[in-house]
Amino acid sequence: MTQPICTPSRASLLSGLWPHTTGCTRNSVTLEQRFPTFAELLENKDYHCAYMGKWHLGGDASAQRGFRGWVSTEDVSDYSRFLISHGIAPDRPSNAFSRRFD
Repeated sequence: MTQPICTPSRASLLSGLWPHTTGCTRNSVTLEQRFPTFAELLENKDYHCAYMGKWHLGGDASAQRGFRGWVSTEDVSDYSRFLISHGIAPDRPSNAFSRRFD
């Protein structure tokens, strides 16, 4: 683990670079496109990369950055849609669920 908080740690794990190199030194910072993730480097090489969980590196709602499989648990996500399909109403005004549902 390179950092004790989400975004810098995820940016390091996915890019192989230190947080100060990517600029992701605090939460809620998008990992710039100029820093490829390992999934982008493996893309189209007989690998099917998938991501599950919190992304915290930009929009969480859809697959990105080389990941073909994607299950997000943040914002309006796959997990949100699952909860709604089972009759559970979102508890945030943005039609999303708070962290207590994670």
